Amino acid sequence: MTKVNLGLVLPLVIILVIAAVTYIFFLPRDSYRNDCEKSVSGFDALFVYSVGCPHCKADLLRMKDLNLTSSFYMIDSGSALCQKIINGYSDYLVNHKNSNRPNDQVGLEVPTKVCLYDNTTYIGEMQEDQLKSFYENCTSVKK
Repeated sequence: MTKVNLGLVLPLVIILVIAAVTYIFFLPRDSYRNDCEKSVSGFDALFVYSVGCPHCKADLLRMKDLNLTSSFYMIDSGSALCQKIINGYSDYLVNHKNSNRPNDQVGLEVPTKVCLYDNTTYIGEMQEDQLKSFYENCTSVKK
């Protein structure tokens, strides 16, 4: 039977616990907004995200750089509060209708953006120029 050297394992466990607690404590949750208690009126597009998703975070940072965060209705995919909104837009958020990836398997994917004027849907992370173009195209069809 192999002996475990507690002199090595214990400090490693302590370091891992400290790292996990630090990560959770400093996780930028305040960067995300959850609008699911509000009406979608007054917004131009939906943005579905997951707090732990690096692609969602990248999209959110690009939205901030472009001053677009107030134009997007923010939907936390993991929030029970948002299920009514997700179900209401399931053709676009779950079934990928009118999206850049219509042949993907059905299911909610993050990040996803949906224009509320023509239901153009984009699944996946966007570069800044793509995001800007998506928003400009979306608002150009505003009724």
